[in-house]
Amino acid sequence: MEYGRNFNALVKATEAQNARINYFVFEGGSHMYTWSVAYTIEGIRDWLFSQTKAE
Repeated sequence: MEYGRNFNALVKATEAQNARINYFVFEGGSHMYTWSVAYTIEGIRDWLFSQTKAE
């Protein structure tokens, strides 16, 4: 999957800059599938709902 390789390269580049990044990869899942699983993971759900819009 080309997108996955590109995304992984971006993550590694971000980490190389000592930036804080958290991400999850659900192998074989589609966007619709992964969100239904992600919402059941407390840490992801809490992080998602703690985000605010920049002013």
